[in-house]
Amino acid sequence: MNNNLRSRENEYQNGAVRRRPRDKDQGERVVDGIIHAGAIALMMFYLEIVFRIASGGSVGSTFFVYITLFSLPTGIIMSLIGTMTFDELANHIITSIFLAITSLYFCVQLVYSKFFQDFFYWDQLLVAGDVTAFWREILACVWENAFWLILMLAPAVLYIIFGKKYLTPVVTSWVFKGVGFALALVIFMAGSGFVSMHSDDLGDAYYYKEGFIMSEAASRFGIIAALRLDTQYTIFGRPEADFTDDGPEVTVPDGGWDNLFGEETDPPITDPSNPGGSTTGDGTTDGGTVAPPPPPVDTSPNVMNIDYRSLIANSSGGLKSAHEWFSQREPTNKNAYTGMFKGKNLICITVEGWAPAAINPTLTPTLYKMKNEGFVFENYYCSNWGGSTATGEYAVMTGNFYSSSSCLKKSASNYMPFVLGNMMSSLGYKSDGFHNHTYTYYSRDKSHPNFGYGWHGVGNWNEATFTSAWPKSDRELAVNSLSYITADKPFHLYYMTVSGHAYHTGNRQANKHKDYVRSLNLGYTTNGAICYVASQYEVELMVQELCAELERKGELENTVFVMAPDHYPYSIVGKTNDKNQAVDDDEGTMAALAELYGLPVENIFLNFDLYRAPLIIWSASMKAPIKVDKVCSAIDVLPTVLNLFGAEYDSRLIMGRDILSDSDGFVILNCSNSSGISSSNNWITKYGIYNASTKTFLPRAGYTQEQINTLVSMGYVDAHNDLLKKMRTYSNYILEKDYYGKVFGK
Repeated sequence: MNNNLRSRENEYQNGAVRRRPRDKDQGERVVDGIIHAGAIALMMFYLEIVFRIASGGSVGSTFFVYITLFSLPTGIIMSLIGTMTFDELANHIITSIFLAITSLYFCVQLVYSKFFQDFFYWDQLLVAGDVTAFWREILACVWENAFWLILMLAPAVLYIIFGKKYLTPVVTSWVFKGVGFALALVIFMAGSGFVSMHSDDLGDAYYYKEGFIMSEAASRFGIIAALRLDTQYTIFGRPEADFTDDGPEVTVPDGGWDNLFGEETDPPITDPSNPGGSTTGDGTTDGGTVAPPPPPVDTSPNVMNIDYRSLIANSSGGLKSAHEWFSQREPTNKNAYTGMFKGKNLICITVEGWAPAAINPTLTPTLYKMKNEGFVFENYYCSNWGGSTATGEYAVMTGNFYSSSSCLKKSASNYMPFVLGNMMSSLGYKSDGFHNHTYTYYSRDKSHPNFGYGWHGVGNWNEATFTSAWPKSDRELAVNSLSYITADKPFHLYYMTVSGHAYHTGNRQANKHKDYVRSLNLGYTTNGAICYVASQYEVELMVQELCAELERKGELENTVFVMAPDHYPYSIVGKTNDKNQAVDDDEGTMAALAELYGLPVENIFLNFDLYRAPLIIWSASMKAPIKVDKVCSAIDVLPTVLNLFGAEYDSRLIMGRDILSDSDGFVILNCSNSSGISSSNNWITKYGIYNASTKTFLPRAGYTQEQINTLVSMGYVDAHNDLLKKMRTYSNYILEKDYYGKVFGK
């Protein structure tokens, strides 16, 4: 040992100089490196555990294995990259930045999932600026979850302050780094291998690859794995599903599944010349006159002349698979309702956060009349597709589905021939769309003109006047659009409402009407339920304004109303109002939902009945209600309306089915993320309800478990899971690959 080193060693021993990391020998550096890497790895594991508990979820054995095998290698690699430089201060800064970004990502996901009941995708950065419009609600959600956010930020903060002194980011050898990277890779491969062990139908392996959904990935594998998969698939694309085999073995009965047990559930057939009318047993009408024989009903398939043979021959890979699937898909047939509303005006309204409780004979007589005197849909569901309003609106407008709020933005550059704006415009209608919030929100200023609408909202609708409030009035939305109702030319008007937006206890429209709602004694006791119903009263006032103007111009009987929600009201109770003032309200959203839907609070977000919703298709020209028992959902609205207006479309190319056709009802139902659990890809048919999480198929009313067991033995569940996978894959393909443009050469 030379004199300088001996002198410094003496200084260390005498306490004169603190020993620096760079002065340690290689063995000590290895120990410090292991401690540093282990500590960072444990921080990643800690974040996963805290997030899971904050979400209200349990840490089961499978989830524990996943977060262990995916969080630990992430922490090791983060530590190794953070100690690449030859300066401890630089290493400390790099590692601090990694920890801060990771912790903030966890915090963002917690707030996002608490508010939207879903998880954030990278591609939602395309519309991230829109979220700032809801800063009041975001602040309230941050405040409500402050304890958990502090816990998740704590490791990064403590490391930034004390890490350099007590958890030294030492400079280690390349051998050490190589061994560390190898160890991380081995642990990660073990995690991937564990995933592959769960390759059952709609199992973990499906959601890890071609069936990736952010909510499922986060709930099954943890936030870190979900982040990695989202990043990978955002950059390189989602893996293509392999449908090269013949699918599951299925014994389909003669005549299909629909009447397997001899039941009759087809919708009633009426005389299209007397919509909604009825005949008596002796062949006379209700008025006593002899009923003419019904005209022959055209039951040819709703298809277009598409040369799929040529398309398939000139394509390959995923595009060829898509062509093959769509060409072989069973179309829906025309029926007695085809063209029932041909030539009539059309008003479509996507209602923000609409629930059945928002329609009441006392409070909302106009809506009640429409719901019960038009087509009466007894089993309509509104799936929580993910991405909040954008995905719900996209499903209603396009008949397809997607799991990220970037869907409208992505659709803006696609060829969209079947959406109502373009379809009605091609039939000579004047099509206009309206929104009482920022016209650019969710990039509607790009998507909705591409859908065929002259688009009007706050910011580009100069002739409109709205009272300053948040959210703005739906009634005022209607008033501002009355001049677009014309008697000299058929029109199609589309509306996206906003008065029923979240945190209703601080909602200006709710505050305006809640005293009136209380005075009606509708039976609600929680402030949240009362405020929700009060906010939705604006929709009744909106429709009253539209109907009054239609009647004044002689167009009421010549107009059809179509109304459907974007999603259920997932956030009702907040802690602040629109002035960021405290609200004295202890009731939670779940308590309000339980009262509104008549459901138990326990596991309410996973209760399928929470997703029952109103759907209105009504015209004053209808003489009597037409009840429809078939299960149906948002994606079925578009093809149903297209058929009612006699429009030419290809039913094979829309994921939804004409509800009034003879096709089987098939509802894909995603539940909200709740208690750390996501429940996606459930489904409902006439026979039963399939829970994808528990893999159980239970009978609906009128069927027995023995009948359900018979269906299972015939491959009914396997066949529908296979259908679901293909619908999800090719619904994504329509949006992400501009499939319609490829089919029609646009």
